[in-house]
Amino acid sequence: MNLFDIVEGNGTSPTINDLVTVHYAGWLEDGCLFDASYLRGTPSKFLLVQVINGWRETLQSMKVGGRRRVEIPPELAYGIYGKPPVIPGNATLTFDIKLIDVLTPEQASATATVVAKE
Repeated sequence: MNLFDIVEGNGTSPTINDLVTVHYAGWLEDGCLFDASYLRGTPSKFLLVQVINGWRETLQSMKVGGRRRVEIPPELAYGIYGKPPVIPGNATLTFDIKLIDVLTPEQASATATVVAKE
């Protein structure tokens, strides 16, 4: 993977079971934007254990507040099959990822409980 830190964060780094909040944009090799949380206007939340390997490796070495450009090879993304119809097989993907927040499983559970009670 090729990594370039645009901004180095100074907060917490996520571990495999954490819930991360990110803003991101993703491009195919031809420069076509295939997905972007920025366009939806809302950051995305993911359990780190559920994302592609390239994201997992990238995010675990970032800190909250950081922003990184990363080029992820097919074997750490969607492999030979891709994710039709948007991502072709053997696609190298480029992402711009901003790590906004990290919650441990306990923190995420407590947050969900508070929201459910409201």
